[in-house]
Amino acid sequence: MSSKSRPLPLKLLWAIMLLYVLATFGAAPIPLGELIDKLTTSGGGADSLFLAMFIGLAIAPLFAPLALLLPMPSVALRVVISLLWLPSLLILIMSGPGTTHIFLYIFVTWAALMGLWGHRTAAGKALLLAVTLISLWSLSAMIPAVTQIAGLTNGAPYCVALSGEPITNIADLRGLAFYTDETGFKSHNFWTFHGVLLTETQEWNWSAKRLRFDPIPEPVFPETRRPACPLEPHFLRKHLF
Repeated sequence: MSSKSRPLPLKLLWAIMLLYVLATFGAAPIPLGELIDKLTTSGGGADSLFLAMFIGLAIAPLFAPLALLLPMPSVALRVVISLLWLPSLLILIMSGPGTTHIFLYIFVTWAALMGLWGHRTAAGKALLLAVTLISLWSLSAMIPAVTQIAGLTNGAPYCVALSGEPITNIADLRGLAFYTDETGFKSHNFWTFHGVLLTETQEWNWSAKRLRFDPIPEPVFPETRRPACPLEPHFLRKHLF
């Protein structure tokens, strides 16, 4: 049995959850586009169930703040919720961008729920600390990305692409968002990079592990598909929100 301690102030809990939502919302490592295509072509009940599960994970960051409004659940209910993540984790490992980001995303959401429900215990506080650290990492990853984009382009027109499409806003550069959700490293016979920085003469691939842009070898794009990403001066300024 976990020992009880002084509960965290409600304002602090809300602050942790706000940080968590900012770091994760809309950044699920889930190939929703591919799943929707499969659903519309097959129309099977099993596909509908999987799609519903994946959509649930896509909006999972909203689940944890709602736990602040709920009473303390039983141990059995928390065990059931914990087990529900396991099939999702296994499926995502097989169809998503890689185990590291998938684990971080699912763990941080699970930890947020368990930590909120158990914030009076030492284990609950430890989980909320982990949520805070992962969320801070996700948000802080935007800083080296923006800094390197400015340094590498040196005023030249450029574009930043995610899964082959231009990013829509600067939030796409978060650590838990700036990577491809397409299946594997290759999709539809084209190389799929996590995030790509493009200029007229040079291309870089974002390394999520090193938090840096690495030059893409010259033979890669000529033999595959360079993302259709229009080059613009001050690209990020036009895509802040």
